[in-house]
This record gives sequence, structure tokens and C-alpha cells, in this order.
Amino acid sequence: MTRSNLRPTPVRRFNLKPMSLALAMSSLSSPLWAGVFTGVQSTQNVNISEAGKLTTVNQSAQVGVIKTQGFGIGVGEALKAIQPNSNATLWIDVTGAARSDVLGALTANGRVLISNPYGIYFGAGAQINVGSLVATTLGVNGDDLYKKGRIRLKDNGQSVGSVVNAGVINATGTVVLAGATVINEGIINAARVGMAATSDVQVDVEGDGLIFFEMSGAKAGQRLSQIGQITADGGTVDLRADARGAMADTVLNMEGMVRARSIGSRNGQVFIDGGEQGRTLVTGQIDVSGQGAGEHGGQATVLGQKVELASSASIDARGQAGGGTILVGGNYQGTGTERHATTNVVHAGATLDASAIQAGNGGQVVVWADDLTLFSGNILVRGGEEGGNGGNAEVSGKLRLGFDGWVDGRAPKGLVGNLLLDPRDIKIEAGGTVSLLDAFLADSNTDVIVDVESINNALLSVTLTASRNIFVNDDISMKTSGANLTLTANSTNAKITLNANIATKNSTGDITRNATGANGNIILSGDPSAASTVKLTGDNVSLNANIQGDGIQNRSLDIVANTDVSLGKASNVVGSSTAIGNLTIKTSSLEIKSDGIKTISDSAASISTTSETGDIRIKTSTASDGSLVLTPNTIDKLNNFKTVKIGSTGTTTNLNTQTWNVATPDLPITGRSINLIGLAKLERDVTIDSPSSKFVFDGQVSSKAGNSFALSVENATSVTFN
Repeated sequence: MTRSNLRPTPVRRFNLKPMSLALAMSSLSSPLWAGVFTGVQSTQNVNISEAGKLTTVNQSAQVGVIKTQGFGIGVGEALKAIQPNSNATLWIDVTGAARSDVLGALTANGRVLISNPYGIYFGAGAQINVGSLVATTLGVNGDDLYKKGRIRLKDNGQSVGSVVNAGVINATGTVVLAGATVINEGIINAARVGMAATSDVQVDVEGDGLIFFEMSGAKAGQRLSQIGQITADGGTVDLRADARGAMADTVLNMEGMVRARSIGSRNGQVFIDGGEQGRTLVTGQIDVSGQGAGEHGGQATVLGQKVELASSASIDARGQAGGGTILVGGNYQGTGTERHATTNVVHAGATLDASAIQAGNGGQVVVWADDLTLFSGNILVRGGEEGGNGGNAEVSGKLRLGFDGWVDGRAPKGLVGNLLLDPRDIKIEAGGTVSLLDAFLADSNTDVIVDVESINNALLSVTLTASRNIFVNDDISMKTSGANLTLTANSTNAKITLNANIATKNSTGDITRNATGANGNIILSGDPSAASTVKLTGDNVSLNANIQGDGIQNRSLDIVANTDVSLGKASNVVGSSTAIGNLTIKTSSLEIKSDGIKTISDSAASISTTSETGDIRIKTSTASDGSLVLTPNTIDKLNNFKTVKIGSTGTTTNLNTQTWNVATPDLPITGRSINLIGLAKLERDVTIDSPSSKFVFDGQVSSKAGNSFALSVENATSVTFN
């Protein structure tokens, strides 16, 4: 039998399964319908027939329409839509004042669009198997159905219900649930899945990327909850909420499982955005990994005004051939088109993994907020076990940052990755955010710091970049071989204040400090009641800034570098504002970029090789031949130290300059001395002009083998051979 107009039928009664919490909370009850369609008002390009509990819709054109007062599929009932092809659309437009309950089976080979402002509920026993599905409480612009591309969904003032899935929805194409309140506590399997809690949105039902565009929310009560399981391997999952006046509320809750794994060259994508007001909370699992041979990890993006990842949250963007991308709260250094979080909290236990598994480079992880980020979680950007380098991680609150997390960027057969921390100011101290997280949640003005142990235990290089100042208040002692440490302060009057020592693992990593502003300084500081020394130990150590004492106590600097030391900044004088104390450098290559060094009275400078038995070569040319080369010009920049010691016991200092004119101090220094320690070897006739200074040879003096060169020391206050 066929029908195209309303036909009364006997009421059939059936038992409902227990309803979900979301359904039980609905303010509108749903009558037991006398058929799949009740009160059909009009149809277009369809023929409806019934056979027992099966209702069949035969659609004869690309767009079919059923306008009906009521629609529902009871337990044991089924609706089957036979459509011309997978791109054909059947629109079921419900106009009555009752929710649509789908508790049975719905099958279609094409696209099904169900609109009902009073709500749509797919029950726990619902079985949906379609080409594509759009279920919405928003109004539909029917003209859009005849166009390829996007459908506009907009609240016409009548949307009062919710869209809830507690059943199983399978689609070969796209599944969209859209309305003021949208909840999934069931299972959705599709190529693309979209959930939108909104009052106005454009939906792309035919594309292969993101689903929602031009979305805006006009109501405070709009909420999205993903409690169940969503799978869209090789495709996209797009979850969005956009509410107004919801500053303290959770507008998007992701506590279920969302999976969009890569398939071959098609990387999965998960996009979660809680909008510009309210909180986006993730307590569940997001999986965009590439588990197959040759597959890369996909991309997972979590955005909102306030973003929070609970201790149970995990985001997996690993890939066999390379890690993927994880963006939480924004993109790298706040660039890109992604919405910026104002605050971002990642709790201890939360894990973000963008590692390469077999071979390939680790991926990228960014945790960003325009104001404050508190990070206590775990990040992995490891290189592949069989080859590849570690990836890159950034954790930043543009203004404030609390960091006591753990980051792993190791690469068994490549270079370690890099962690960037780049807020406004950085304070590195012991016992960082661990004790401040709870305090911040109660008081948003709580000061936050970077826990020094998080830097020490980082399994990759660390870059600390502040838009203003950096304070190192406790010793940094990095534990990962090959990991570098870079500190950069970028403002005009930036300061890097060193109240503690810094060392890389076995001196295998570089230490670089840059105060890039025109008046930027590296401040040597410490205990205000006693003199102190700041010690830096690394492979290469570069201090590219004006270096100053703190004016409180005598502050000395001790540098040990396996390879290179670069000290100071061109056209500046170290200690020009506040003089420094002693300077000790052990290295294989030294460049003093500053024009000179201003010192506290009676300070000493000591220059030697990292190896106690290494060679030093004093000559005019800076070309290195495997020795520590000191040009007279370099030594001249030490002229304000009372004592300048070159070499150490066991060192050979090779003199290869015809005339060495020792520079006089800027101010007279009583008892000033130049000491050559160890063996002094003449490689030619050498004249040393040492006015106003004692010259001391603390070791033997000899000529290069097979030669007999002359040594002359002139104008010295005394010459001593020990």
C-alpha cells in the first residue's frame, strides 16, 4: 500500500529500552507514533509504502521531501529509503511539537536529512546504516538541497530540543548532528563526523575536510557532549560549540573516544573547538595515529576560550613513518588562523604523543594560550627507532607560564628534538607549578614559574624565549646527552639574570643566551649577602648580550666548553654598567665580541683549554689548527683584570707572534701580572712588550724542536721564571 497524505492507522504499542541521561532530562515527551510518519502534510519525489513493521520510501529524484507532523521509528520497526544514488537527499521535515525517537532501524543508500526543532533521539537500540546523515533541530533552507556543496542550518526561533545519539550510526559518507544541545553517547562510524552545538552554521556534506563553516552561536545554553565512540579513519571528525554568555561553563565536553586514524596517504583529522566563550574540556582519548606501514600521524586540534585537558586525556598522533601534529589552544607562537585560548591547563597524566614509531621524524606539539598556560602533562615527539630526528614541542602562555611537565624528544638514530617555552617572563626555580596549579584554579593572579627539574629531565634540547626577562634561580643540570639549552630575552631592556649555574649533560649540549634588545643584558647575580660565581658548562657556550654584574656583590663567571665560547656583544663593554668579578674560561675556541671588560678591583682572568694537556697558540691569525688560538687582540680585552693567567699545568702555550704588545689597563692597577702557566714554546723570535705589568712564566720556556729562538720581554715591571 502506498500513501502520500495523512492516513489514520491503529496505534501500535511497544516497549522502550531504558533511556539515557540526556533523554531523561528532556523537557518534552514523545508520543508513541502510529507509524514511521504521522500526519504527512506533503511529499515530493517520493512514494511511501508499508509492509508490517517495514516502511519503504522510494525516491525518484535527487531530492525527495517528506513534510510530516511526526516522525519516529519504534523498537522492531524499520525505515528503508531507496534512492537514485549516494548523492541523493531525502529530507524528513518534522513540523509537529514532539521529539522524534528513532529506536529501530534506518537504512538508506543516499543522504538522509532529518530536521525537528523539538529534538531527535537515536535510542540505544537504534541501528542506522546510510550513505550520509544530517540530524538537526535547526531550520533548513530547502533551496540548498538542490545545490552542490553546503547546507545552511539556522535557528528560526523554534529550536527547543536536543540531538542525542545513544545508538549505532554507520555511514559511508558524512554524519552531522547539529542543534543547540548535541550529545553522542553511542557509536558513530563514518568517513566524516560532525557535531555542532550552535544556532547558525553552514554544513559541507560533500567535501573531504572540515564540515562546519561560518558558525555562530546566539544562545548561552548551547552545549556539546561527546561521551561515546566516534570512528572516521582516513577522514575528519569536527566537533564544535559556540555559545554566548557561558564564560564559566563547559560548552564542549569530550570524554569519550574519537578516532580518525590515517589510511595510507589519507591522514586523519580531529578538530575540536569550544568557541570564544566558555570551557573546552577533554577527559577522553583522541587518536589520529598512522599505524600502518609508511603512514604518518594526522592532526588533532583542540581549541576554545578556556581549554583544559584532564589527567585521563590522551592525544595520539604517532605515525610509523613520521609523527603528526597536535595543537592545543592555538598554533605555533600564536600564528595561523586557529582560535587562541585565553587560558590552557594540562593536568599531570595527560599525554600528547606525536612521535615517529618505526622511521621518520617526530612531529609537532603546541600548547598555547594568550594569557596563562599551566602544563603538568607529558609530551612525546620522538624520532623513529630505525632513523629520524626528534620533533618540536612548544608550551607557552603568551603572558604567563607554569611548567612542570615531561617532554621526550629522543631519537635513537638521529638528533634530539626541541622544546620551546616562550612566555613574557620566565622564572626557573625548584618546585614549580606542582604546588601552584590548585592555587591558580582558586586565584587567577597566582604567580607561576618553570620547574627547574622539568628542564633538567627534558629528553631533548630546550629553548627558553621571553618577551621580557629570564631569571635562573636554581641550578640547571640537563641529563640528556646532546641536548642544547638556549635562553633568549627579546625586549629592548631585556635581562637574563643568572642566580645559579647551568650545565648540559657531559658538556655535550650547547648553551646559548641572547638578550636581543638594544639595551639587553645578561645579569650575573646570586645570594645578596655573599659573593658568588655563575658556572656554565656545555659543548658550545654563547653569551650574545651585554654582560653585567648585579651591583650587590662581587659576581664572577666560570665557563667550561668542549668546543667554542662566544662572549659579549659587539660595540659593548662587558660590565660597562656594573662591573664583574673573576672570569674563568676553559674551551677549545674563544671569541670575545665585546670591546672590553670592566672589572671589580683585584679580579683575575684565567684562559685555558678544556683538556688539561691541550695546546694554546698565541698568534696574530685567528685560524685554528686544533689548538686554542688567542690573538693579542683577544688578550688585550682582558687588560682590566689584575691577573691574567693563560694555560694550566700540563698545557703548552705556543708563541707565534713576532711582537706581543700587552695592552695597558684603562686605569692603573698595582701589581698587575700576566702569567703563562705550563710550557711556553717559542715558534719564532718573540718580543713581549708588557708595560705596567709583571710577566711571569710558571713553567719552562723552550724553542720549537730543532730551533733556537730568542725571547725578549720589554718594559715589564718585572719578569719572573718559576
